[in-house]
Parts: sequence; C-alpha cells; structure tokens
Amino acid sequence: MVDEEQEAPGRNRDVTSMDPKGVEEAKKLELDRFESFGVYEDAPRAAALADCKKNGGKHITTRWEIQELGGQIRARFVAREFADTTTVDFFAPASSSATPRVIDAYALEFNLATFTFDASDAFLHVPEREYVLVKSS
Repeated sequence: MVDEEQEAPGRNRDVTSMDPKGVEEAKKLELDRFESFGVYEDAPRAAALADCKKNGGKHITTRWEIQELGGQIRARFVAREFADTTTVDFFAPASSSATPRVIDAYALEFNLATFTFDASDAFLHVPEREYVLVKSS
C-alpha cells in the first residue's frame, strides 16, 4: 500500500512538529492491526491494477490521519469512497443514523431492553465481498 493523496490540510495536527520516528511507529502499528485481521495484502502496482480490473473491483482514495493525544501519536489509515449516483451501495459497512431509532422503536413495541456498546476495530470485523484497491505509504 502507498499513499493515494497527501494529508489534507487542517486534518492532521501539525505532523511536522511531531517526532518522525513516532509517526512511523504509529503508522506501522495501524498496518500491523490490518495484517492481524487479514484485511489487506501488499501487491505490485501493475498486478494489483490488473486484478482490480479483472475482478470488477474499485479503486478508492486514502490518506493518513495523524493526531497526538496525551503525548501519544496515533495514526489511522482512512479509505474513502464518495457518493456515486449510479449505484445505491456504499463501501463502508456501517449502519445509517436511522438504525438506532428503528431498533428503539422495535424494542419499545415488543417491550425489549436495549443497550449500547462500542466495538474496537468494528470495520475490520466485517467481511468485504468486493475487490478493493487502495494505496498507502
């Protein structure tokens, strides 16, 4: 994976003032998490583009989000797909903002209890059935 675009201005908290080694370590930690979930594989550019085309896949843009929180540098690799008016499906395997309301209404109707929780690395738990090509640095 190699960077598709530069970090967006204003998104990253002055990366130039951060310890370069700390930034690289944070990026490595993020990529190691991806590897532990088996959600990516490195491939030579030409072969990856050919596989993407052959499998009817898509090529989406990416960037690194770098933040320093409490003295610790955190890097998140962000892939994004912009709305396409020719299709009704989207890449992110997330629920809509209406989902909690529907669940609450259902629970109220049938007298069921509800609760809220947060799953770490939630998007890495969802199988992606499409062939998706991204570049990272």
